Amino acid sequence: FIVDLEHPRRGPYPMPGNPVRLSDSPTEVARPPLLGEHNTEVYGHLLGIKPDQVAQLKRDGII
Repeated sequence: FIVDLEHPRRGPYPMPGNPVRLSDSPTEVARPPLLGEHNTEVYGHLLGIKPDQVAQLKRDGII
């Protein structure tokens, strides 16, 4: 089965879906993340870095 996904840079594109369908275990096909797409969550929530510190790291070209 082929499903159409929307990509923020490529636009719509076909992707292979899950061939197994179980009524009690629905699946969802999603696009892969862009490089750095989850940086805010990683730096903030997982590493505990404050937003102003993340902004400074970006300005300094570190991230």
